[in-house]
Amino acid sequence: NNQVNQIGLAAGSASLHEIVPVQTDVTGALMGKTITKLAAGRYLTAFITDEASNNLYLSGSMEEDGSQVPQATYAIPTQFTSPAVTDICIGKESFFFIRSEGTTLIGLGENGDGQLGDGTLTNSGSTPFTSGGTNVDTGNGLSGVTVNQFSCGGAHVVVRTGTGSLVVWGRGDEGQLGLSTTTDVVNPIA
Repeated sequence: NNQVNQIGLAAGSASLHEIVPVQTDVTGALMGKTITKLAAGRYLTAFITDEASNNLYLSGSMEEDGSQVPQATYAIPTQFTSPAVTDICIGKESFFFIRSEGTTLIGLGENGDGQLGDGTLTNSGSTPFTSGGTNVDTGNGLSGVTVNQFSCGGAHVVVRTGTGSLVVWGRGDEGQLGLSTTTDVVNPIA
């Protein structure tokens, strides 16, 4: 599904559904770059390259129609001016990353189930580094810890800390947070 250009085909290819693998457009911003990490969500694809800074590229959009989050659509992989990003994950309509200067986990996008982990149900801008994003709340489960690994579900996030403990937040209606409850959690819980 390339409904909002999430598979990074050339401009004008929106709404094209590919049923066989095709190469993402590498004639533009990604030409000559080495991709070191990537993540794919419902409508967004993110790439990290081996560049020292400005190494985040996005294709697609945070969501299908822009009704929940300020809309920005990137028809082909688009480079963002930023400090280097070291890790990424994408949920259904949210996006998380860690910048190289620290271990602060930053989330953008839809937050109707608390998946941004900022203690609210308020959406955050969809353009990294210009609208700022939302720092995941460190007042609870992430206070003073190093984020070694993180993974996005549809509307929840799991973090493995430097001590090996797990921290979770977001949608919990099916028990996906592993907390013996089926409620949503808006702040990280260890």
